[in-house]
Amino acid sequence: MNQLQASCRISECKKNHALHYCNICENKNSDHLPRNCPHGIEVFHGTAVQNIPSILENGLQPSTNGTLGRGIYFAKGIEALQISVHRGDGSGFAVFKCKVNPKYCKTSVHPQWQGVTNSEFQEWCLQDCSKYAFVGLFLIQSIVKGVMVVGLMQML
Repeated sequence: MNQLQASCRISECKKNHALHYCNICENKNSDHLPRNCPHGIEVFHGTAVQNIPSILENGLQPSTNGTLGRGIYFAKGIEALQISVHRGDGSGFAVFKCKVNPKYCKTSVHPQWQGVTNSEFQEWCLQDCSKYAFVGLFLIQSIVKGVMVVGLMQML
C-alpha cells in the first residue's frame, strides 16, 4: 500500500521530509527556515577570509577565552567589520551575518578594543553553538578563488 508522505510546510525547503525543525526557536514543525526565524536576531561575526572554507564546512567554532566565557561571539555590523579587518591581517575581510536566538546568548557591553574598534560595543556570546543559522557572508577587499573582490559582496 502506498502512503503519501506529508510534506514540509516550507515551500522553499528542498528536503524530502514531513517536518522541518528550526534550531533557532526549536519548533519541531516549523513553517520557516532558521535563517528566517521570527524569534531570532541578526548579528555578525568577523573573521579572516582564509577561515571561510573551514567555517562553511564545520560551522563557527566557539572561542574558549572570550570575556563572556566559551561560545561563539557576535557583534553589530560595524564592530564585526572592524574585528574582521583586525583578524584579516591583509588577506581580506569576511563578516558572517547570522540569526541567533538571544535566549541562548550572554550579552555585555565590550569596552573599546584598543586599535580595533572605535568605541565600546554590544557583544553576544552564543553558548549553545547549534543555535545559529547563516544568513549571509560579506566579503570586503578579498581574494576568492583567485579573483579580487573589491567592495561589498553578499553571498549564501
